Amino acid sequence: MEDKIICGALDFSWGEAAFAMMQGDQLLVRENHLFSGHDASRLPEWIAEAAAKAGGVEQIREWTVGAGPGSFSGLRIASSYVMGLAYGKEGVRVRGVSTAAAMALTAFPDEQNRPQEVLVLFDGKRSEIIGYGLSLQGTDYVQNGYKEVFRNGDELRSAAENRAVCALEKDSAALASFEVKVNYIPSIHADALIRLMPGDFSSPPTALEYLRAAVFVPPKTPRQIL
Repeated sequence: MEDKIICGALDFSWGEAAFAMMQGDQLLVRENHLFSGHDASRLPEWIAEAAAKAGGVEQIREWTVGAGPGSFSGLRIASSYVMGLAYGKEGVRVRGVSTAAAMALTAFPDEQNRPQEVLVLFDGKRSEIIGYGLSLQGTDYVQNGYKEVFRNGDELRSAAENRAVCALEKDSAALASFEVKVNYIPSIHADALIRLMPGDFSSPPTALEYLRAAVFVPPKTPRQIL
């Protein structure tokens, strides 16, 4: 990451949007906003207001989008919005970075004492908890391919034996009955997305991972009334 390049990041993996801008190691903007329901109509306005504190979105040359795991609609909104901002602008690059990795970096900010293995938990609804495994590579967290759906505390505690565990505070009620030690974070720091694997644009912002895949129900053939 070149010092003079201003980088921006947006995560909208759940109802709260997280936005940040950095220049080199300097944090310029870090803001979060909880949107009511599924109404994201104010997202562009909110981002513009936040970015104005550091010169506006026009200053951003490298974008990072939270690629999930997360909600189908939120991830697609963020990805589409950022790609729209970057479209046709020479020298502006966009990439996707794991939201789970950003959560782990938010939960364990001290790079000298980061746990080697982390289990990031999400409320999967229907009394299920979805866990994603991450491993520390240098000072970055990367998803290691481990993914599991937990339906009881014994399963989750077994998986957490040799891993640090983190989750969003919004999921604490769903996790309470599983009786496992969790490092809760109130929000995702979007600048964690920027800090992860700087300069690596190998993952496109369209490679999104949904907590629950969208269910397509084919339309029924209209019944003819004779």
